[in-house]
Amino acid sequence: MNLAEFPQRADSIVQNRRGVVRRTISSTNRGRVYFQSTTWPAQLANPNLAINLEPETPVEIVGREGITLLVRAIDQGGKTS
Repeated sequence: MNLAEFPQRADSIVQNRRGVVRRTISSTNRGRVYFQSTTWPAQLANPNLAINLEPETPVEIVGREGITLLVRAIDQGGKTS
């Protein structure tokens, strides 16, 4: 079977999914996110943002680098930033 026949790449598995911060994430420090019944290392998808994502903050997983999830904040209205 040709790998091109698979319907999705591994990266698309984590895109557009929601998680919750368990250890603070900032532009300079990786944290941890609870996602798919376990915690994962996580960092900001845009490290140029000067924000801290505190524990219990909902986030959207937009990609990954190795096992580190790339996340962005979800505001109270459900929008991402």
